Parts: sequence; structure tokens; C-alpha cells
Amino acid sequence: EGRAIPAAVYLFPNAFHLTESQRIQLHNVLRRNEATAIWMYAPGYFSEHGADAENIARTTGFRVERFEEPALGGSVGVLPAHLIREGDPMGDSIEWGPLFYVDVSNDPAATVLADFRASEQSSMVIRFFDDWGSVYLADPVITPNLLRQILMIVEEHIYVTSPADNVPDVTHFGPNLIAIHGRSEQERERVLNLEGLYDIQDLLDEEIGWPQRQTLNFPLRFGETRLFALTPRDFDNDLDED
Repeated sequence: EGRAIPAAVYLFPNAFHLTESQRIQLHNVLRRNEATAIWMYAPGYFSEHGADAENIARTTGFRVERFEEPALGGSVGVLPAHLIREGDPMGDSIEWGPLFYVDVSNDPAATVLADFRASEQSSMVIRFFDDWGSVYLADPVITPNLLRQILMIVEEHIYVTSPADNVPDVTHFGPNLIAIHGRSEQERERVLNLEGLYDIQDLLDEEIGWPQRQTLNFPLRFGETRLFALTPRDFDNDLDED
């Protein structure tokens, strides 16, 4: 309906019912913004004409098939990526009915991110069209690392980075504020990666701050919370003053 602010990536966790006009409208928004859609499970499966896997195919741009019987979810990564590595498990082996998979045999433009563990059929795929991108997660699961990996593939900025084998921390964003709460027992260096130059102030300790920084390393222990205020700096003006 034109209410949403234009974005580079849209996540659709439960768009299971789409009319034909709604599907066209979504595709028009994606093309207009040259955006990437992340579709989960069964986008558009139900339409005004009934339930059909072909509706998912028309929504996502992939050839989508339905398992004939209820099938086991749970996937394994097949792409040697940074955060979702080859062999990494994702999702639980629980039975879903219906469950869908992607036939990529005649789609050389599709890149498979993961396969179902039980059937070895493609469960997570990504493809770029001329003016928009499509990511389809037929396995109804998305983890913080999987979402971050997808954002990295589509070249979107990741503000907080962490090793792939760490439990993802809780992160909150506000107007020029970032709060991070440690969820891993392993003490490590945390990396804050900003898009511009900022003065960074630790709001829980007024004696701690970092002027004119774009990246920041700091220790973060299990159960510890760090709260940072960010004041934008004009990089060009700083260079002129120097």
C-alpha cells in the first residue's frame, strides 16, 4: 500500500496468502527500490485461486516443488561462506506438511545456500534478477548468522561482527545508540563497524570514549552489556581543519 519506507532488503516471514494483485505490487516495489526480498517457507502459497506450489514459484522466481508427503525440515549449509559454512546445521529435524524445496537443475543463475539434511533437496537459495534479488528459505528457519550472511552476500552493511562459532549477542539500535549484551561464555574482542566517522562514548562509564572512529574493538564477557552513544563527525571538515 506504499506505507513502508523504501529499503534495500525486505524480510517476509509469513506472507502465505497473496492475491495476484498483491504479488504484482510487491514485485513492483522490489524493482523500484532495486531491493532484495527474503521469503520464508510458503510465500503466496494461498491465493484467490487456492493453494498451489506454483504460487510460491511465481512469488520467489524459483522453480518450487512440494514434497508429496510430510517431510523433515532441518538444513545443512553447502556454501563455503563466512558465517554459514559448509556443513553447518540449521533448523530442527521436525516434520512439516506441506514442505517445499527448490529445483535448481535448470536454473544456473540460482545459488544454493543450504540443502535439507534428510532429502538433500535445495532448501535455501538466492538469485539476482536484472533489478531485484530473491532469497527463498523453504526450510522455515532463520538464525541471526544466516540473516547476517545473506546481508553480506547482497553487500549490505553489518554494524556488529562476531566469529561464526559464537552465540550471537543481543544487539539493540536506537537514534545514535548501540547496545550490545554478551551471550557467549567465551571472552573475545568485539568489533563495531560503522558506516561513517563518529565520536563514540561509553554511556556506562563517562571516562571511556573514542574520538573520530569508524571501527572499534572492545572486550565483551558473558552477561556484560555495553552501551554506546554515537556522534557523527564530518570527515571532510576534519581533514580541512587538519
